Order: sequence, then C-alpha cells, then structure tokens
Amino acid sequence: MIPDRHLHHLVKLLSRTKPRTREVFLRLLSVLTTLRTSGGEVYAWEWNALVHCAGRGWRKTTVEDYRTALGVFKDMVGSGQMSPSSNALEDQSCDESIKSSGPEYHVRPDIITFTTLIDIAARTTEESALRHATSLLNASRIPWNSKTHRAMIPHYIRTNQLRAIPGILAASIAERLDIRAINNCMWAYACKGRLRVAIQVYDHLRRNVLPGDRLDMNPDSEAYPATLHGYDDFEENPILATPGFIENATMPPDVVTYTLLTQALCYRGDLRGALTVFRDMITTVCRPSSTADPNTPRYYKPTSAIYRAIFLGFARHANEKRPAFSETLLDGRQGIDEVPLPEFAARLTSSTLMTLKSGPIPKRLAFDNPWTLANLEAIFDRFLELDWDEHAVIGEPAKMPSDRMIYWIMVAYAKCSNQDVRKMYTIWKKLDRRFQFGVFSKSLSQRLKLLGRELERRQVQEKGRTQHEDTQ
Repeated sequence: MIPDRHLHHLVKLLSRTKPRTREVFLRLLSVLTTLRTSGGEVYAWEWNALVHCAGRGWRKTTVEDYRTALGVFKDMVGSGQMSPSSNALEDQSCDESIKSSGPEYHVRPDIITFTTLIDIAARTTEESALRHATSLLNASRIPWNSKTHRAMIPHYIRTNQLRAIPGILAASIAERLDIRAINNCMWAYACKGRLRVAIQVYDHLRRNVLPGDRLDMNPDSEAYPATLHGYDDFEENPILATPGFIENATMPPDVVTYTLLTQALCYRGDLRGALTVFRDMITTVCRPSSTADPNTPRYYKPTSAIYRAIFLGFARHANEKRPAFSETLLDGRQGIDEVPLPEFAARLTSSTLMTLKSGPIPKRLAFDNPWTLANLEAIFDRFLELDWDEHAVIGEPAKMPSDRMIYWIMVAYAKCSNQDVRKMYTIWKKLDRRFQFGVFSKSLSQRLKLLGRELERRQVQEKGRTQHEDTQ
C-alpha cells in the first residue's frame, strides 16, 4: 500500500501542473480516489485543486464542465463516492448541505472553493450556472473577497457591465492590490473596445520599471494628467480615477500585462503599437528570484501567445482596403525614430536585447496598412530563430509551436500572399525543416495534415504545369 504522505505529495505535484488538461484532472481524480479508499483524509486544498481541474482542460468552458466541478463539490460536502455527477446542477442536495449545520459537512468548503465554482460558471456564459454558483456562496454565509468579485469579470464583459469594474478594483485595493487584479480590469476594458483606458494604465505601470522615471503620483498634480495620451480630463479613465489606485499601483507590468495588451492591439489592427509593447517586454529586466544571480540581468522571454496574436493579426487585417489605423494609440512618447518596420522586426532577437532601447515604433507607417507580406516575413524569420530547445518561448511545453500557432502562420501567409500556393508551400517547408514535424506526424492535428497534403498536391500540379509550358 502506498503511504498517504506520498499520495499527498503527488497531489501537490499534479495541482501545480500546467496547463490544466483533462488528463491532469483524471490523474488527480485517480490519486485522490486511491487516497480516499485507503482510509486517508482528503484535505480541503486537495478538493479545491480537483474542483479547479474539473472546470479546465478544454478551450471553451461549457455547462458540462461546471456540472463536473459541481459533482466534485457535492462529494466534498457530502459523503458520496468521488465520481463527478452530470446532474449536479439540478440536484439540490448540495444546496441543503451548505445550509445545514457544521457536522453535516464531509469537508468544509472555503472561499477558494466557491470562488473556483463561480469562475467556472462565469466562463460557461450560462446565466443559470452563474446564478447557481453564486447562490451556493450566499447560502454558505462566507463573505465575498476581491478574488471572488474578479471571477465575475467574464460575466460583466459579456453583459457589457463595465460600470462594475471600478468597484471590483476598489475591493482589490481595500485588501491588497496586485498585478493580477489590474490585468483583469485592463482586459475588461480592452475587450469592450476601450483600449485607450488599458494603455494609459500600462503607461502608468511602465513608470514603475525605472523608479527615476516615475512622475508625481498625486492625482491633483498638473504633471500627471498632462502625460496621458488622448485625455485632458483625468476623470475619464475609470481605472486611474479609482480612489487609491495611483498610490497602490506601484508594481511594474508582468508578462500577462504585456501579452494581453499586445493581443488587444493586434486585434484592433495596430501592429506598430503591438510591436512597441513587445519590444518593451523583451527589453525589461525581470524581478530577480531568490535563486537567481543578482548580478546577471534576466529579461522577459517572448510568449507563444504574443506570436500567435501577431500572426492572427496578419490573418485578420492583411489586404484591408482601408488603412488599419490613422495613428497608433501609443503615439505621444518622446524620441520617435524613423525606422522602417521590417528593420525594427529584424532587431527583435535575443542577441540585441542589451542594445535595444525603449521608444516608439516608427511613425512612417502611420497612414499605411502595415500588415504586409514583407513585415510578416521579417517577423516570421525572427520567430524561426528562437531557441525552442532552451525554452526561449514561454507558454509552449513542447519544443515546437502548437497546432494553432502553425495554423495561424499559414492563414496569415495565405491572406498576405493572396493564396500564393508557392509561397505557402515554401513557408510550410521552412516550418517542417525547423521543427521536423512532417506531414504524417502524429503530433499534428488533422486539419494541418490535410493542409500539408493539399499544399504538396498543388505544388506538384504547379510544377507539372510549369514544365508543360516550358516544353511548348
């Protein structure tokens, strides 16, 4: 029989595994079932980890995922077998267990349990699931905390209730403001098209990277509002105007801040602004960890989400008839360089991070559509030069890009080259040589296998047509 301490240690390791796939959930469920059947005690944090994994594992969260998490929750507060119920949403027994007295609990849930359920329910986009999750918390008489309020942000984004965001931010300030709360609020405004609000908050956080560059943090100061891009009235920014935000937002941006803002700018069509944020990220020194050498600066690494957002931006905005934007939202910084965009992209290499200085992207492309084939190839070349074997890209557990990354690269080239089969086939072969996945590789999804075979078939037809024309 496996000792309980080893099973608890295995649960701890599984709960820290990322990404939270369905396989992780099944493994965690198996370990906790073994622990429970052998007479061991399953602690509250272990139940919480299982509830959290139950709602993860898929790209989109559905009501069935919430039912699975609710089934785990029912086993936690009751005494049934550890087998997630598919009918837990209609079953009111867990509601009665919450309302009953303490001795009825198998394991007493805490605020983390209910926050996890609300987070899963909010991501399902189903009002009934969210009402059920909030009713469970209200019935427990446990007060909401700032993280519980933040779990409701996906719901507020979907229902266009941005007026609730300042209240959530105020709750975080009352407890302890952290960068996660700021990122959540920035993303809410960026998703609803109010990207300038998020950019102003980003500019404020960037002043915390170098303390000597920070301006007067007093909201009544004339210097502070004068630096904001596009706003004459300080009160127009709901995040910066939240009482206590300026005084407590003393932390620099983290990798999530850079990533979410780059994604939003690419979606809007502002390539120059997106590359500005990207450049800010890879030229910023990370906060040293306890094990790192304090004399060796560590820079942020690129994330797969950023590259995927850029390639998706090319797929979305290439060949637009109208200009993608008149001026980037990040205009207003000092010392604008007149550097062509492909040249700037060519400087986005790890070897030049020490010499790449902060500053805006060239203004030359302001009135043109920058989502061109030349700019795409410049960025794609830098993408291929990354050392994936040394984990130079954050977010990819394997040593090659994900299927979605490869898919959007091919779609981007299809849009930029007007479906040029020869160009697309060349890019496909470059990816194949760099990552050695092959058309018949088991690591590729079915749609990529079909795409690779179709490109090879059309390339053969093109060669045959060319040879036939040459002989005539």
